[in-house]
Amino acid sequence: MSNNFTEIMNSQSFLQAYGFNNKGLCFVEDESDIPFWDFLINKNISKKFDIKPASSTINPHARGKIALSEKIQYLSKDQIIAIDSDYDYILKTINKEKFNNKYILQTFFYSRESIIYRHERLNSIISQVKYNIEKTFNLKEFIEFFSSKCYETLIGISYLYKNELIQYSQLKDNINDVLDLGYKKNIFNENMTLNHQYINKIDENLKEKLEGYNVNINSEDFKEFKLNNEYSELNELNAYQYIDGHLLEDYLNSFFKIVISHLKKIESLRIVSESTGVRQENRRKHIKDQTEKMEKHFDLYCNYLTLINNLLAEDFSSSCYHKIIEKIIAIENDSN
Repeated sequence: MSNNFTEIMNSQSFLQAYGFNNKGLCFVEDESDIPFWDFLINKNISKKFDIKPASSTINPHARGKIALSEKIQYLSKDQIIAIDSDYDYILKTINKEKFNNKYILQTFFYSRESIIYRHERLNSIISQVKYNIEKTFNLKEFIEFFSSKCYETLIGISYLYKNELIQYSQLKDNINDVLDLGYKKNIFNENMTLNHQYINKIDENLKEKLEGYNVNINSEDFKEFKLNNEYSELNELNAYQYIDGHLLEDYLNSFFKIVISHLKKIESLRIVSESTGVRQENRRKHIKDQTEKMEKHFDLYCNYLTLINNLLAEDFSSSCYHKIIEKIIAIENDSN
C-alpha cells in the first residue's frame, strides 16, 4: 500500500492533474537550500517551481541525498531535484552516475556556498565594508593561498580514495581533518597581514594523514598520480570551491569578522583622537555618540552575512552558473 501511494504521489500524471497552481516541484536537500535554488530556477525558466525540502518515505525527518535518491525514479519535467555536488562531480565518486540525470540540477562545485563565496564576488563585497577610514584587506591573496592548500589536500585524499585506502563515506572527514585548523582568528598576524605560517599547518596535516596510511608523498607512484591529475576541472585557483561548503564558509566568515572587528577598533581610535577639540565637559558624550553611530553603521550596512547571502544582487552571468543554467533551460525545453 505504501509503495503504491508513493508511486501515485510522485507520478507525472498526478502532478499534471492537480497542477499545484500550475507549478512544478523541485526538491532540495534541506530548508537552507531553498532561497538559492528558488531564485536561480525561477529566474531562468518560464514554468515556475515550488521549492521544497525532500523527506524520506521511510524516515520523514531525513533530509539530504538519501531522501532525494528515493525520488529519482519518479523525476520528470514537472518534478526535479536540486542538490549539492559534494565530491561526486570532481572526484568521480560512486554517486556520480547516480545523479547524472537530466532532471537533477547540481552545483558542480561542492555546494551553493562554493559559488556564493567565490573570490571575485567577495572582493566586491569587502570593498563595501568601510566607514571613514579606507583600508585594504587582501582577500584574494588569502583565498588563492588557501586554495593552493585545498588543491594539495584534494589530490592527496583522492589518492587514498582511488587506491581504496578509504571509503566514500570517509572522504569528507579525511579532507576536513587536514584543512580545518580550528581557531580561525589566526588567519591574520597582529599587524593584519596574512599569517602564512598558520595556514602552512595544512601541509603538515596532509603529510601526517598520508603517512597514517603508509603513503610516501615522495614515492614515484604518488608523484605520478599528482602529475597526471585526472580531475581536469580542478586546479590550484579553484580548489577552494571543491571543499566542504560549510568549512569554506567558516574560513571566509572568519576573515570578514576579523576585518570588521579591526575596522571598529581603528575607527574608535580615530574618534577619540579627533575629539581633542571638543570641550572637556562634552567630550565623553561626543565620543560615546560617535562610537555608537560608527558601530551601528557596521552592524546595519556592513553585515557580511547579509551581504554575502543577498542573492538579489548576484551576477548570474558568472561562469560558475553556466552549467547549472544550461540544465535548467534543458528542462524547460524538454518535451518529455
